[in-house]
Amino acid sequence: MRALCRSFWVRDNSFLIILAPSLVCHLLSIAPPKKLLSRATGFVNKPGNDTQPCWSPDGKKIAFKSDRDGNYDIHVMNADGSGPVNLTKDASWDGEPSWSPDGRRIAFCSNRDGNSEIYVMNADGSNPVNLSRNPSDDSAPSWSPDGRKVAFVSQRDGNREIYVMNADGSGPVRLTNNPAHDSAPCWSPTPLAISPKGRLIAPWGKLKRIRE
Repeated sequence: MRALCRSFWVRDNSFLIILAPSLVCHLLSIAPPKKLLSRATGFVNKPGNDTQPCWSPDGKKIAFKSDRDGNYDIHVMNADGSGPVNLTKDASWDGEPSWSPDGRRIAFCSNRDGNSEIYVMNADGSNPVNLSRNPSDDSAPSWSPDGRKVAFVSQRDGNREIYVMNADGSGPVRLTNNPAHDSAPCWSPTPLAISPKGRLIAPWGKLKRIRE
């Protein structure tokens, strides 16, 4: 088996998505650790690149980015790989899906307005709304555990920094201030963060407090 590049456990640890490097990337489902040697299933067998998998909060669906229809869109499928649906169906680039904690919305990144912005849509793909509305590039949306805020990466101040905004796009606040690039924001509880109430955010190991 080739080296793996990224993996994502479902919340109850019953399944793991593995993104394996190959000429055509696919998503793989694998059993818990005690069964790793007995069963590994590739459940996306379509031409094109399928990447950036994101589990729904209830573990029943997986959102992912795919160019199987000619350009990168946000798709969703059942956890066993059945029933894939293209949610965005837009001529521009869409990617980086992130489910809201209640499973009713999906935040994502798109350049449909001319530059990379953070959008949110209903889980069925309806009603896409531009949240970030900034001429600089915004990317990597990440919902807070209570669904009230979205963390993201932006270059609006000259380099890549971590920001947070309300779930409706209002009140963006810059959290990091460093000449180096900051990326990949994630909220606690995660393996990288320690606060039990979702008040700390971890941009690759550096914790920043968000005042509520």
